[in-house]
Amino acid sequence: GVGSFAQVWLGTKKSTGDVYAIKAIRKKSSAGDLAGDLPALNIEHTILEKHTCDFLVRGYFSFESAQHTYFVTEYLAGGELRTMLQCCGFLDEDTTRFYTCEIIEGMRYLHDNHLLHRDIKPSNVLITASGHAKLTDFGLCSSVNHINNSGTLPYAAPEVLTGGVPSAALDFYSLGVFIFELLQGYLPFSLENRNSMSAVEASRAMLARITSSRPNYNGMSDVARTLIEGLLEFDPLKRLGAEAVRGQRWFDGVQWDSLLAQPAPFLPELSGETDTSFFREVSQTDLLPFDVSDSDPGAPIVPPHAPAISMWQSPQRMSGVAGFDNLINKSALSAPSTPLINKQADTANKANRADKAPEVLAAATR
Repeated sequence: GVGSFAQVWLGTKKSTGDVYAIKAIRKKSSAGDLAGDLPALNIEHTILEKHTCDFLVRGYFSFESAQHTYFVTEYLAGGELRTMLQCCGFLDEDTTRFYTCEIIEGMRYLHDNHLLHRDIKPSNVLITASGHAKLTDFGLCSSVNHINNSGTLPYAAPEVLTGGVPSAALDFYSLGVFIFELLQGYLPFSLENRNSMSAVEASRAMLARITSSRPNYNGMSDVARTLIEGLLEFDPLKRLGAEAVRGQRWFDGVQWDSLLAQPAPFLPELSGETDTSFFREVSQTDLLPFDVSDSDPGAPIVPPHAPAISMWQSPQRMSGVAGFDNLINKSALSAPSTPLINKQADTANKANRADKAPEVLAAATR
């Protein structure tokens, strides 16, 4: 996949043949300055290799070349939650609840260790071969006491936009945007002309949008709306936190201590451990060379034939992702639980949701 300073590839360990995802982070940008923030890289490296949480992507080792720092992590073949959402349009409440519970547990682990994720969004959630969710991309993680305005604009809490005091509340605001987007298929707040604005202008415009407009909760249950409203509370001191969130009625009946034992709403059908059918191909023209040859000849990874993960910025529903196309065409799931998206859902309800998603379908842009 391709990001501003990083790519993610699929590779094989020479000594064992094991398959991994390889995140390649450029050491320098095209302007010659350091692209990666060294303290942030150290935090990301520590989280990946030291954490003990089932709901965070696991890292195994790292190495360097002349141009890149490489983080080697587990490969989660089920794809990005963002891809699933854009293929299906929106998700039902049971499916959304399933993924949300697992992301909350990943967030709690970080918060218990005095870390903030700062970038909770569907493209930072990966699906495992067993259909469960893991939070990924710790490149913006920081300590609770570190003040910065990092994040993705439509998911950023008001206090991030204003440079306020950071706390775990900023991740819970992002969680509210996350849940809303999964259920509705569009963002609660967005900007029409984001690309024509500077970062400062965009932050001010987003803050004005948050304070002057209300999200449309059409088609959503009352308990889901109550939860999201509590998470999108402007004042971080009044916003729902970890224990208050778990106590919300929307989560009634959730067995928090046995989430991994629950059947997943979607089980990827994979041909093998190198199956990339749940990721869209990235144009080779968008890629930088995988420069392992610049590093120690004993570098442990064999470079892949193609990148594994793409980072989505299109607001349109997608096709051409083989795994998810099969899911949609079958109109059924592998796991015997509530359907991911009800193909027989009321047509008027779908049309109504679509009518409420004009410019707010604009993709999240850093």
